[in-house]
Amino acid sequence: MVRCDRIPFLQRLATAAAIGFALVAMTFPLGAVAQPVRPTDEALAERYYENHDYERALQLYERLYRAEPQHPTHAVRVIECLVRLKRTAEALSFVDRSLKRNVNSPELLVQRAELLDLLGQADAATAQRRVAVDALGSFEQVQQTAALYIGRRRFDWAIASYQRGRQLPGLATAFGPELAMAYAAHGQPDLAAREWLSLAQQTPALSSAARLQILRLTTDANAPAIERVLTQALNAEPDNLNLRELLGDFYIQTENFGAALAQVRVLDRQRREGGQRLYQLAMVLQQNARFDLSNQALEAVIRIAGEGSLAMNALVQRAKNFELSALAVSPVDTLRWPVPWQCTIRSLPCMGSRRYLPRP
Repeated sequence: MVRCDRIPFLQRLATAAAIGFALVAMTFPLGAVAQPVRPTDEALAERYYENHDYERALQLYERLYRAEPQHPTHAVRVIECLVRLKRTAEALSFVDRSLKRNVNSPELLVQRAELLDLLGQADAATAQRRVAVDALGSFEQVQQTAALYIGRRRFDWAIASYQRGRQLPGLATAFGPELAMAYAAHGQPDLAAREWLSLAQQTPALSSAARLQILRLTTDANAPAIERVLTQALNAEPDNLNLRELLGDFYIQTENFGAALAQVRVLDRQRREGGQRLYQLAMVLQQNARFDLSNQALEAVIRIAGEGSLAMNALVQRAKNFELSALAVSPVDTLRWPVPWQCTIRSLPCMGSRRYLPRP
């Protein structure tokens, strides 16, 4: 028999068990695993959009926007759906209403200019873009707005956004790589090169990356503009050996080997490298069949290095240059022995035959 004093305890235990079971049942209803998972409104709207069912997508995105007006993509999707449905004027009205809630939203300000362009209001669109740039007030807004313009290939307005960002407190030297790449995309390699040079001077740790970017910019079309930038910078800082080295690499890349040799002579002397840099350039010139310039570099190495192993290597390579230069003029398969008569085989082999015919 159960003792009477144990009954309240057992009742409390049973009650607690029942409550626990009810909570579990509420959290994990029976058959929950077997029930198909319904997609959220956002996933369903995205599915409609991807399937070009813009009417249904618009209905869901409008509902999502009303529930979360600060969400970064709902308003954009509403605009895009309306544009796809050829309801551009309605999209512009939606943007104007949305801007009352998000006054300086970069996405909405940029979108408004695009809509004005679609409606044929080019002057108003330009003015709107200026408003978007002038409204920038933080590093994040600058990055977001410039990225939106780059995505639309409006590099001039991306550049304007970065320049506006540099007017903000504490950002006077910010956006160097971004601005350089925007200049390059906009067809202004000289300004891009200036930005990379400025970045290298401000941040020495990035100097190698900046030099590489300048050399990547160097094409046949861009070379004159970049050369002007580099020579002007070197004229302003003639003792800057990093600039001189970059200019030498630039001349090698553009195959202006004579100018490259002039820069390397100065570098080898001022850095007291004992002819090592000149020897390396001589090998590059040899590989590019510029044997005359290669020999000039090797002769300078011989004078500088004296009787060391480097000088001996330079002598060997200079002899090789003479040989390669001669072969370049008369390749091996075209050389002829200097004899007035050559044997021409007719019906019999030349060996054993007395028939030698003159051949001019």
